[in-house]
Amino acid sequence: MNFLHSLVTAGTFLLVTAHPAQAIAPNGQSKPPSSIDTAGTIERGGTVNAIDLKERKLVVDGVTFVLTAAPVKITPPLIEQQGNNFQLKPGMQIRFTTSKENYSNQAQVREIWITSRAKNVSKQ
Repeated sequence: MNFLHSLVTAGTFLLVTAHPAQAIAPNGQSKPPSSIDTAGTIERGGTVNAIDLKERKLVVDGVTFVLTAAPVKITPPLIEQQGNNFQLKPGMQIRFTTSKENYSNQAQVREIWITSRAKNVSKQ
């Protein structure tokens, strides 16, 4: 009876404790997907279709994004560093980050990098 009690106790202990071997994935096997972070920063890119600073909206490849209430940093290409006078225009190709870390949990543009200037852009 003592042997049976020891066997059940040891079995229960092994079932309850975590096994280090279960934490290792074989080579070439990807990790299972974890929960999706809806509040994190996402990097995006595309061509600017329109920008409305009064409404704080940016349209990139037909998708409308909201600009943050705080000033959005716009970084021109390194060749063309012009300080604060640089303006974003339709036709420019950009990379930008959005984040839902705000009171409305809405994707808002935080920062923009110009990757190439517009070729034939009409003035607004």
